[in-house]
Amino acid sequence: MITKQDMVMQNETYSLLTIISSMFVFSAWLFVGILAALVMIALTPPNTKTELFGMVASAFASSLFVGPLVIEAYGFGHYGLQAQLGICFMCAVPAWLLWSVVRVIIQKWRDSKNPVDAIGKDIKKIKKWF
Repeated sequence: MITKQDMVMQNETYSLLTIISSMFVFSAWLFVGILAALVMIALTPPNTKTELFGMVASAFASSLFVGPLVIEAYGFGHYGLQAQLGICFMCAVPAWLLWSVVRVIIQKWRDSKNPVDAIGKDIKKIKKWF
């Protein structure tokens, strides 16, 4: 016969297993995200020291200001420090990518024979999207 105490112990075990499995899934997701971010950063290296400074500064600012906003907005405050730092790092990656895209576009405009026409063509392409 199952007593009331056994039933309570059984429910506590299931809730503990749920917590452990959800933390494992979140940790695995965070690890894969950080690996993907590192690969993306490795694939878009800067060409000069100035570009490196700009990319690092934008990534640092994004992780410093956007990371805590994401942690508060989604309620990740109860996670450990390493998980929160991983979230902040993942918030820095879009800034790195955005800076890389801007760098490529500006380099394309700089290398064109008529930069004003190149900028105008790009703006017309963007207007077609909307």
